[in-house]
Amino acid sequence: MVEDLPWHRTCCAFFVCLPQFCGGCTPRCTRAFASEVTIVRPTEEGTTLMHLARLHTSLRLAVAAAAATVLALTVGAPSGSAAPPARPPVHAADITITPPGVYAYVADNAAGTVSVVDTATGAVTGTIHLDAGTTVQRLIASPDGLYLYALTGPLGRIQLLDPMTSQVIGPLGGTAEQPHLPSFSGMELSPDGKHLYGLEPSNGAGVFVAAYDYDTTTFTLSHAIPTRAMDLAGVAFSPDSSRAYLSGGNSLMVVDTASGTVTTDLDLGHPAGRVALSPDGLRLAMIGPFSSRGSWSITMFDAATLAVTGQVPLGPSGYASYHLVFGKDGRQLYVAKELSDVAVVDTASNTVTTTIPVGVNLGVPALAPDGRRLYADTGDALKVIDTATNAVTGRIPSPQGAEDDAVAVGTVWADNRAASAMDARTATVALDETARAHSEVHNLNATLTGGGAPIAGQTVVFVMTDRTLLCTAVTDSNGHAACDSSLYFPEAQRLIAEGFLAEFWGSANYLPTADLGSATQE
Repeated sequence: MVEDLPWHRTCCAFFVCLPQFCGGCTPRCTRAFASEVTIVRPTEEGTTLMHLARLHTSLRLAVAAAAATVLALTVGAPSGSAAPPARPPVHAADITITPPGVYAYVADNAAGTVSVVDTATGAVTGTIHLDAGTTVQRLIASPDGLYLYALTGPLGRIQLLDPMTSQVIGPLGGTAEQPHLPSFSGMELSPDGKHLYGLEPSNGAGVFVAAYDYDTTTFTLSHAIPTRAMDLAGVAFSPDSSRAYLSGGNSLMVVDTASGTVTTDLDLGHPAGRVALSPDGLRLAMIGPFSSRGSWSITMFDAATLAVTGQVPLGPSGYASYHLVFGKDGRQLYVAKELSDVAVVDTASNTVTTTIPVGVNLGVPALAPDGRRLYADTGDALKVIDTATNAVTGRIPSPQGAEDDAVAVGTVWADNRAASAMDARTATVALDETARAHSEVHNLNATLTGGGAPIAGQTVVFVMTDRTLLCTAVTDSNGHAACDSSLYFPEAQRLIAEGFLAEFWGSANYLPTADLGSATQE
C-alpha cells in the first residue's frame, strides 16, 4: 500500500500520484488538507505538476466577541492555478452570535449552506456558507455546543464548523506521522464529545480498511484502527465513551477507545450493517442480515457478551438503506428507512409497534438533547416527531427553499469565551532539489495569547495556504508553539513565496484565531 512506503509523502495528494513511483492513482493516496486536484506526470525533463481544478479557498476567522475585531484570511491560489472568486472580507458587524437555545442544523447542498434553525420558533438565525462544490453527507453537533462536524463531499473530508458564529473553522486532517487519510464514508461522535470516528469506505481493491479516531480536545488524529473488514458500515459508542462498537465486512468489533485497539472481533457469518447502542449501554442493535426473500431484519445483541438476544423483522424492503436511533430512555428504537417512513420498535418485545408517516426520509434523524423530539429530514422540510406519542407534531420548511440533505440538533450555550490572538513568526527552509528528496522546514512557530497573557496547553495547527498540513504543536507556558516539517521541493518553494498559516481552532474558554507567518531560505 502506498502509505507504507517511506516516500509516500512525495507521491500522494488528493487523488494525486506520481505514476513512476505509486504505480497509479488510488483512493488511498490522499492528502489531508489539499484544496486542489492535481495530476503529476513524468517528463523527459523531470516531473511536472498540472493543476486541474482549484476546489476551494478557505476563509479563516478570529472572532473575539460581539464587539471584537474579526480577522479574515483569504488565500490566493498557487502559481499555475486559477484562483476562484474571493469571498468578501468579513467584519465584526457581520458576525451574529447565536443566542443560547436548541437548534437544528440543516444542510442544503444545492445552496451550499448549513442553516441554523431555532427549534422553538422555526426561524433561521444563522447561515454557514460552505466552499463552492462542497456537499454535506452527515452533520453532528458536539454535546458542549461549541462545534458542528460536517462530513463533506466530494472528497469525504470532515469539516469543523462554529455554530455560535455560523463560520467554517477548517477541515480535520492527519498528523506528521500519518499525513494522508482516505476519504470517509461515515462518522460518529462519542457521548463525551472527545472521540470522532471517521470510517474508511471500501477501496474496491480488496484491501482491509480502518477507522480513524480524532481527539477533539486537540483536533488531531489520535489513532488509526486497522480492521479485517474491506468496508465499514457503522460505529456506536458506549455511554461512558470507553468502547466503540464497529461494524464492517462480516465482523462486529469492540474497540478500546483509549488505546485504539480492537479487543473483540466477532465473525457474524453475514455482512454487518449500521449499529446503534441503547443509552444504558446494554443493548446493541444492528441492521441485518438481509434475507434471500428480499427483507431486512434488525439483530439485537447483548452489548457485554455480543450474544444475539433477538431479531426484529422489518418486512420486504428491497435493497433499502436504514438508520437506527434509540430514544432517550432506550425503550424505543427508531428505524428510518431512506426514502420512506420511520418505524418504531419496542425494545422490550423486539416488535415494530407503529410506523410514523414522514413521507420521504433522507438521512439520519436527529434526536433533541432532551429526547422529547425527533427531527426527520424529508427534503422539503424537517418533520418534528413527538417521541411520547410518536406523532408528527410540526413541520419546519426548508430554510433555503430547496431540498435538505442532512440534519443535526444541538444546544448552544451562552458564549462567554474570551478573545484570543495569534502571532506567527518566521520559519526557515533548507531547499533540496535532489530528486525524491524533501526540503526540511525548521521552526514553524507562533505565540497564542488571550488578553495579553499567554495561553498554554492549546494546539496550534500550522498549514500552508492551500490547507496542506505542515505540523501541529501544543503551546508552552509562554503560549509559544513550534514544530518542524518537510516538503517536496515545489511545495517548499511555494512555502517561501506564500508563507504559512498558524491556526488555533478555539476551546471551551477561548475563541478561534489565526495569523499568517513567513518562511525564508536557509
